Order: sequence, then C-alpha cells, then structure tokens
Amino acid sequence: MNLGKIQLLSVSTKAITTVLGIIQSIIIIRVLSPTEFGITGLVMSIGGVIGVSQHLGIVDGAIREIAVRKNKDEIGKVFWVSHIARQMVTIPLSLLLALLAGVIATRIYHRPEIVPFIQIFAAVLILQGLQDVLGATLTGMKKFVSLYAIQIITATVNIAVFGYLTWKYHVQGFFWAIIITTLLMVVLIAGIVAKELAGHLRFPNIKEIKQYGKNLLHISVYMYISRIFYVIWQRLPLLILGGVITGDQLGYLNISLTFGSKLIILAAALSEVNLSWMSTLFATSKEKFLHIAEHTMHRVLLLLSLITITLVFFIPEILHIVIRKAAYYPAAPFIIIMTMAFFLYSLLDIGTSSVFVPANKPKMRALTFGILTLVAAVGSWGALYATSSITVAVITMCVSAVIAYLFMIALAYKMFRIRLVLMRMWILLAILGAASTFLYANPPLLARIFVYALVLLYILTEIYRHIAADDRDHVASTSPVRIICFAGALYDQPSWTNRQHIMAQLSKRYPVLYVEPRIWIVRYIAEHFFQPKKIFQFFLRSMRYEEKSPSMFIKSQWNLIPGSREFSWISKINHHLNKKSVRRSAETLGFLDHATVLWIYDTEAAEYLSEFQEAVVVYDCVDNHASQAGVNRNVKRVHMEERAILKRSDLVAVTSKHLFKLKRKHAKNVQLVLNAGDVALYEQPIANQATQKAKDALKNISHPILGSVGALDSYKYDFDLLVASAEKNPNWHFVFVGAPIVDKKTPILKKLTKLPNVHMIGSISREDVPAYVQHFDICLIPYKNNEYNRSSFPLKFWEFMATGKPIIATGLPELQEYDPLIGYATSSAQFDKLIAHHLDQKNTASAQRKTLAHQHGWGQRAKELEKLLLAITKQK
Repeated sequence: MNLGKIQLLSVSTKAITTVLGIIQSIIIIRVLSPTEFGITGLVMSIGGVIGVSQHLGIVDGAIREIAVRKNKDEIGKVFWVSHIARQMVTIPLSLLLALLAGVIATRIYHRPEIVPFIQIFAAVLILQGLQDVLGATLTGMKKFVSLYAIQIITATVNIAVFGYLTWKYHVQGFFWAIIITTLLMVVLIAGIVAKELAGHLRFPNIKEIKQYGKNLLHISVYMYISRIFYVIWQRLPLLILGGVITGDQLGYLNISLTFGSKLIILAAALSEVNLSWMSTLFATSKEKFLHIAEHTMHRVLLLLSLITITLVFFIPEILHIVIRKAAYYPAAPFIIIMTMAFFLYSLLDIGTSSVFVPANKPKMRALTFGILTLVAAVGSWGALYATSSITVAVITMCVSAVIAYLFMIALAYKMFRIRLVLMRMWILLAILGAASTFLYANPPLLARIFVYALVLLYILTEIYRHIAADDRDHVASTSPVRIICFAGALYDQPSWTNRQHIMAQLSKRYPVLYVEPRIWIVRYIAEHFFQPKKIFQFFLRSMRYEEKSPSMFIKSQWNLIPGSREFSWISKINHHLNKKSVRRSAETLGFLDHATVLWIYDTEAAEYLSEFQEAVVVYDCVDNHASQAGVNRNVKRVHMEERAILKRSDLVAVTSKHLFKLKRKHAKNVQLVLNAGDVALYEQPIANQATQKAKDALKNISHPILGSVGALDSYKYDFDLLVASAEKNPNWHFVFVGAPIVDKKTPILKKLTKLPNVHMIGSISREDVPAYVQHFDICLIPYKNNEYNRSSFPLKFWEFMATGKPIIATGLPELQEYDPLIGYATSSAQFDKLIAHHLDQKNTASAQRKTLAHQHGWGQRAKELEKLLLAITKQK
C-alpha cells in the first residue's frame, strides 16, 4: 500500500470506531441515571489528568524510532525500552492514584462512593500504557491493517461489553468493562506483535537501554511539550475569560471549541500514519522524503479544506437539526471562526508530524506549538483587559493558528526546501478566509449554497489536478520509455507465465501499464460473490487502475455481453466500452508524454492498434495462437488479428524455432528469444512453511513419484499416454500440481484422476511449487504431438532443469536438442522405457542441467528483449 491508501484506511477506521463509540455512549447514557453518568465522568476526568501526566510523548517517540530501524532486533529493543520508559512513570502515578483515592474522593469531592472506581481506573492506566506502546509498535512497523482491524473489532465488542455490564452492575459494571475491553485490546495487539517480532524480542542490556532510551526521550519530551501547549491553547479562552463573561457567552465559547475540535480526530488519524511512514522515508531516502512530504501536505490541505467548508457553510442548519436548542443558535458566528482555527491547527499538527519529527527535529514542533500558544495567550489576555469580548477571543485563536501555520511553512522551507503550500493553494486559503468573513455576516441559505458551490468547484478542480500530478509522480522515471502491455492473462493468476514475469522484470526499469483481458462481468461477480475484496479490486482496476508498485499499474477490462472471443460484432461493442478507459489511464499516468510501447501477447489486442498509432509495437509471440484458438475462440478471427499485429509490429520476438519459421515471412523484424523459466525461484532455499505444506500433501504417496506442474489442459497434455502408463505401471505414482485453465475437465482427464496411483494436488501458490517438485523422482512434460505443441517451448522446462532432476518430455520438438540431458520420447513404449531407465540410473547430469538452466531465467530473457527494444526506440 502507498501512503495515500493508508491515510484513507486510517481515516475510515477512525470514522467507524467513532460511530461505534457514539453508539456505545448512547447505550450507557440510556442505562445510567444522570447522577451515575456524572460519577463516571468525574472519575474519568480525575484519571485523565494522570493519563496526560504519564503520556510523556512515548507513543510518538516509539513510532518514530521503530519506523527508522532497519532490522527487527533493533525494533525489539526499542519496544522494550519504550515499555520501560512508559511504565517507569505510569506505575508510580497509578499506585499514587490508588493510594490517594480515598483522599481525592472524600476530602476534595466529598463523594466516598467513587473510591473503588478511582482504584479500578488506576489499574486501567497501566493497561493503557501497555496498549499505547504495543499500538505504537505496530504503527512504527506499518502493520496498519492488523492494527485497524483490531481497533474495529474491539470497538464493536465494547458495545456489547459496556452495554451488558453497565445494565447489570451500573457504575461498577462500567469500570469493569473498561478493564475487560482494554485487556482485550492489549492481548490482541500483543499477539500480533509477538508474531511479527518472534525471535527478535531479546531484552536489552543496560548499555542498550541507555542508548535507545536517549533517542526515544529526545523525541518524546518535545512531543509531550507540544501536547501540553495544545491542551493550553485549546482551553485558553475558557480559562482566561471564564470568570468575566456571561453564562450564555461561556456556553457559546464552549460549543465553538467542541465543534471545531472535531477536526482533530481526522488530524490525529493522519498524523499517526504520516509519522511512521515519513520517518522510514527520511531514514532511507531523504530526496524521496522531501518529495512525499510536499505531496502529502498538499493532499491533506485539499482534504481538510473540503471537509471544513462543508461544515462552516451549514453551521446554522447543523445547530437546528443536531443540537435543537435555540439558546445555542447565536453561537454560529463564533463556531465558524473557531472551526477555521482548528482547521489551521490540524494542518499544523499533521505538518509538524510529517516533516520535523520524522527528520529528528521535534524541537521545531514544540517551538511552533509554543508560538501558537503564546500568541493565543497574549490575545486572550488582551481580550480580557480590553473588552472581555468573546469575539476578540475567538478571532485571537484563529490569528494564533494563522501565525503558527505561516511559521511552520517558512521553517519547513528554510530547513528542508519543502514547499508545504503551492501558489494555487495560497489562493485556496485566501478563498477560505474570504468565505469565513462572508459567513460571519450570517447570509441567507440560498446565498450560502451559491458561494459554497463555487468554493467546492474550485477545491474539486484542485483535487483533480493533484490526483493527476500524483499519478504522474508515481511513474517518475529517468527512462523515456513507457510500456502498455496487453497481456492476455490476469496479473494475479496463481501460475505466472511469460507476460507476468517479463513485465515484472521490465518494470524494474520502465513504467508498465499491464492491461488484463476482458472478463464477462456477470460471471466474475458470480464466481467471486463471497470475495468482496476481489470484486472491489476488479471494479477499481476497471474504472481506474491499481498501483502494484511505483512502476507497475494493473488495468482490468470487462465484457458486458459474453461471446467476444467467438463473434466480432460482440467484441466491437465490448471494446468500445473499454477503450476510452484504457487510454485515459495511460494519459493520466503520463505514458503518452513519452515514447510509448505497445507490448502485445494476446492477438485480441489488435483492436488497440488504432488507438495508439504513434506507439512502437512489440509482439512477444510465445504461442501459436491460431492452433490453440479452437479451444475458446474463433480461428479465422485470430488469424486476422495476428496478421494485423505482425504487419504493424516493429519487433516480433518468438520463443521457439518453429514459431520463427512461421512468423518471419509476415513481419519485418522477427527475433528468436528462447523462452525462460522462474529459475531464481527454484535456485533459492525453500521456505519452511512451504516445505511443511508439501510434506503434508505428499506424505501418503510412495516413491517413485513422477511429477508434473502446470495447467492440465487437454490441448497440451497427452492424457491417453498418461492413462496407459499409469495403468501399466501401478507402482509408479503420478503427481500433478495444477488444474485445467482453458478447457473443462475432459472425460480422459476424469479417467486419469480416478486411477489409484494418480494424485491431483490442484492449484497452489507459485512460490510453493518448488517445495513439491523437490519430492519428484522424475519431472514429466507429457505433451501431445500436435500443431500447438510443435511451436511450444514450455517455461516449466527450465524450472525443472534448475532442480537438476531427470526430465522426460513428449510432443515438444523444440526440446529434442536437449536429449543428452533429458529423456525425449516419441511413443508410449519409449516413454515408459525412459522412465524406467532414469529410475534405475544414478542422476549424473544434475550439475549440467542446473548450469544450463541458470542461463535461462526471466532476468536474462528480459535483458535480451530490452536490448532489442532500445535499438528500435532509438531508430524511432
């Protein structure tokens, strides 16, 4: 996930948990009497004072320190040091609160009944200390999905726990519910942390505690000072004017603060994410840090502006509909000004946590917040001595936020040359200021709607421009070449073929837009009805695209009417529904501003040749498509499509000698670039988890094991040969990893699967395949002798070669030249004879197979293709 998606996830989680929290509060209010509810609020306030005192900014410091660490051993040490630092303060304060509970309850508040509740809450503070550091650990490690899932789960459980215990035991039940739900959160997060840091949680020694503690406290102290400044700033008007203004004015001021401060919920959600993400960026790539910091703050400014104008333009209506108390209606002008103040404060909070703290300059955050508080204090005291005016007080709050925001912008530019606000956004801020002045005069609703529409249009225009710039920045590259690949296969299918591997390799150096084949939308929804994530992903890719990496983008297409493969008129309709979207994605990503390459694998992509007339066309011909066409598409149409592609192509790369003979007459530049395999995957050590999966799957199968991997399609596999061999040799065990992809399960395949010595493993993750192959005694490529296979060079050949194991192949003339290293059979009898021979012989050619396979990985084939491509683009 990129930062934008994580920010969206964070805000969404905060919104969900806030709504669940409101439901929980409504239930509690309905169950408890006003007196009981007041007692819970009093105890929570007493505990809250201690909570603020023991916070010490440790959470923010832990997030930053964990985010910049490069290995889990260091993260484990920061984890323990953060707990030590937090609990060294929390435990003494909690014990002190528990011991003084009687004094606080009886002498200060004259409510002896709250003693046990204060003592319970003292224990909660210790659990909250554990929860905060555990949460900071996951945030620092960027395990956001796990953390947010736990937050939503516990917020949901809280409704039931608080509802039942408060109903059953009233106030006492309320506080026990706090214990239970906080403990649940601690256990769940601790489980995730233990899993993520398994083997890396060695307790640090004294020297390490001092070392990591110094770094941690350097951040924490300044974050804590900033927090104190914020608490003071937020309450300054009430604290200074509270004794001299009327009760109504006090209410106006309090509701203005309450209303405006809701923006802080959003700011907190974004600040937490940005602190972790930006800290890692600063530690790994300062240049990228500066760029992302700028871009993030531009995005945040636009998002907050959109939310803020929607609030301030309709404050009178919100007061009438939500508050429903006429006494508060005169507060509307003050709410407008205070909301703008909190809008600027939110930008201040997010900006300092995205720039200064990740750059290890937390002092600058504290200084900025100090200026915010100082200006507000001077203005509030001025309001007290001059007029005791609530209007002056709220304007002072807004002015203090403006000055602090300008100071942060200037400081960021001076220290890092980061432009937090672009010229267009200065205009936006000026518009927001003018709109606030307009709204302060309390104009009629129609006038407000009209002005709101104009401001909204400007903001949405800026958001669109920002998204377009964001997309282009994602594919920022020194390469002048952009590749639009019409792949003919889904990117995420379990078994990768040429197209996914080659595009993955090329995307390391060139931006790639991977266009998937069209899918009938009704069938796709039906097949994935219980997988809403996949359906959402498909619609995202269809309407826009999905960013897989900074240089790999996936674009899906859809069919409204089935039958595109068989009927041209249906294909034209479905193509018309997709072509503009594909081109728009290419334009949005800036692909058309550079040398564009259409990289074609599927002949159906011929329909896009006219859409990209200036592009270089590369046809990577890996199959004899026409000979395969009868399986699922119109043969005549495939011939027509391929002729059009061959005629237009600047380069035709073929994977076999037979394909070279077939295509060289029809194109101007045909090059033989042999097929490859995922050799690197088979050369690397096999993961323990995959090894165990394979062991469990094959534990009841006796040796010898004759195995094959891949799509069990009848136009490829010689199932008659396999049935005959399996029936004739009942002691040989045939293992197949894979399932049919193109055609359905044919009668002969069904017959094969029913044999007692044939074992169908089914489709598995491609990363796990080597774990299964290592159990094979012989690797089989038992293909039919047909036109399609005569042109084929299966990628599994080099993967099997990389294992060093014996290989028996049929139906593939391209593999005959490797006969000294493999067994190549031309008949059923020879097939069985070669298997028996290799089972009886010692595997002496293993090293030679591995050496040869090492030269035929995807990286090598991609480099050959790249060399040919660059030669063409230079000519163009």
